[in-house]
Amino acid sequence: MPFATKDTLRAGIEVWHSRPDWPQDFHNSLYRELAVLKAKGILMFWNRALEELSAWRAIRPKTKEFIDQQGRERLEQMASARTAVLAAYGGADPDLSLASWNALEDLYRIAVEIKGASSPVFASKLCHFLMPDSYIVIDGEVVGWSPGDPIKVYQSYWTRCQEAWHDCTERARLRDQLASTMTGQAIASYPWSTKITELCYVGAKTMGYVL
Repeated sequence: MPFATKDTLRAGIEVWHSRPDWPQDFHNSLYRELAVLKAKGILMFWNRALEELSAWRAIRPKTKEFIDQQGRERLEQMASARTAVLAAYGGADPDLSLASWNALEDLYRIAVEIKGASSPVFASKLCHFLMPDSYIVIDGEVVGWSPGDPIKVYQSYWTRCQEAWHDCTERARLRDQLASTMTGQAIASYPWSTKITELCYVGAKTMGYVL
């Protein structure tokens, strides 16, 4: 059953608004900031992303120092994997209309290695910050996830979200619906497909959908 609808999006937005520490611009300002830093190099991006991941407790139970060391050892790998994706898609992050998991898997594997945990959450957030249009955040507290290989768990979630976006016949309406609830004007590169499907997935789970 398709789950990217105005009702599931509304429910997902309500969950987001119920969390006082979640930004009411749906990360719009963060995407703007990260885009500027990425243009200055992977290290500039990493320093800011690490602060955000730490603030969102995505690194727990590891220490910030551990994650920083592990990440710095893989910065060039991350940069190369991202460059490969960009090259395959004409220099731009592919959204869910275009992206294929085969193209995205290498970067996600590197992100998983940084924390070395069974949870897919950290890697999903890091990859999303690096390529917002291509990777969807999975939040364990909201949507849950089944223990197992974090790559296979995330691939299943990512594929389900992409299918929902492909099946969605009201994309423009959903973009308007989300935009109307945001504080501030959305940046031109706002990652609509991944943010909308993330919220719709949350909303569908809240409404009792079996996904």
